[in-house]
Amino acid sequence: MTLSNIDNSIIARYPNTGSASAYSLNLNISQAFTRSMFDKISSDLRDQWINPGDILSLLLLIGGDIVQKAIAQLVGYTIRPFGKNSPKIGIAPVAFSFGWVAYGFSNLISAVGERRLMPTADCPCQVVNCASGFSRTNVSWALGRLLRDHEIRHEVDRTNPTDQQRSAKSSERLAESLRIDIFELEEPSKPSLDMVWWLGWVTIAAQISIAVVPWALFRNWGVMMVVLCGNFLALLTCALPQWREEKWAGGDFQNSENVTCLTRGNGHLHIMVFIGHKGSPNLEVLATAVSNPRPETPLISLVLAVLWTCLLISVSGLKEHAWFLVGIGGIGMLQNVYAAGKTRDPASANFHLKKFRMPTIIAKRQYKKDETTDADVDLDKALADVAPLSEWEKGKIEMPKWLESMEVRDGLPTWLKTLKGEENEIANVIGALIELEKWVPTAGLAMLQVFFPGSLGYNDASMRDNSHKRFWKRAYHTKDVRRRAERKRSEVERSRIEV
Repeated sequence: MTLSNIDNSIIARYPNTGSASAYSLNLNISQAFTRSMFDKISSDLRDQWINPGDILSLLLLIGGDIVQKAIAQLVGYTIRPFGKNSPKIGIAPVAFSFGWVAYGFSNLISAVGERRLMPTADCPCQVVNCASGFSRTNVSWALGRLLRDHEIRHEVDRTNPTDQQRSAKSSERLAESLRIDIFELEEPSKPSLDMVWWLGWVTIAAQISIAVVPWALFRNWGVMMVVLCGNFLALLTCALPQWREEKWAGGDFQNSENVTCLTRGNGHLHIMVFIGHKGSPNLEVLATAVSNPRPETPLISLVLAVLWTCLLISVSGLKEHAWFLVGIGGIGMLQNVYAAGKTRDPASANFHLKKFRMPTIIAKRQYKKDETTDADVDLDKALADVAPLSEWEKGKIEMPKWLESMEVRDGLPTWLKTLKGEENEIANVIGALIELEKWVPTAGLAMLQVFFPGSLGYNDASMRDNSHKRFWKRAYHTKDVRRRAERKRSEVERSRIEV
């Protein structure tokens, strides 16, 4: 009954009551009604905050995309619980959280429609084959995260210098224009277990510990049932073999001795160079490979979606001690967010890297006057400079000493003299690519086409300074000899280490 209905019924019952008395009575009734509504709202809010059971079913339907990225980060480690000849079982500790029910349905849609489980790569980049200069747009989640995490760990000072030369962050250091990191790519084995992986198990253990409290104090075993069932379904979802096959699609293409580069492209400040050896993965194939979907995945995804729905219905029926479930889902969500976004070491994604003998090349943004009068060079003289490499490759002489030391005193051609350890001597992007070409033959030439687009051959029109033209003419003319010699030098060094 509304307030106006109450007033009319009172007046009809007492028709002889004076207007003042009727007004006073009406005011008292209004105040009582307002107080009653206030008490009711306060009681509802208090009950909701004491036991927020109704909201739990809604919380379980948010954050499905976070769960998918967390699985993509942690999936990959396998065990053989029943012996060496038993099937591999994937283990990924992604804790039960609010987003799992939503992900169960989105996973079903992906498994039936796109027939994919892994998310799309969230770091746009390209993989460049340094032997041919061919570039591929990367679609691999693992490679995209490899570059993203590397960029975060090695931040480049991209601040525009206030005086066109100096960095705004420091009056002593020049702003950086390009950073190149060079690695030797080792044979894959197993993903390394880092803190992110172990934290998943710690979170699951904490959830079970919280669920013990209502069971021990109030004999409410429903919370424990939800936690155990939720984490079991989560582990079962992560164990699907298709996760691993998609994450490292094309992983069977090994024995790759290619030199490849990973970068976001022209205008960005990072290049990762990978020198492959026998047994190392082919990153060029991994960048665009797509695995064949497994036929059992849609059916398993359907069963999991039904089980998640049953769990959602069960959670909706728990009316008491709901705060325990809120806390359990909350710490699970925090673990999912942390796993989905945290930077990780490359070994955790089964990329085992070893630093090259010249691990990092950093170019500074600065102006340097071109003092070279012309761009003409004697290409026959350039070939003669590297002729000992051909003789060594044929087994006629011993390895030239300068190939290992990269020192002029050991016979290194002066145009190949490196600038290692010389502060602020590597100027701008073109200077960094020149140094890269000196250390890793054809890598600088290939990246030249990315940052200064043209053909794989030498393009005179893309070079402005004569000193740069002179170097790149020689580099292009001698690239085959230097590349073969560098590959053989690397094999000799590796065999020496193994002995």
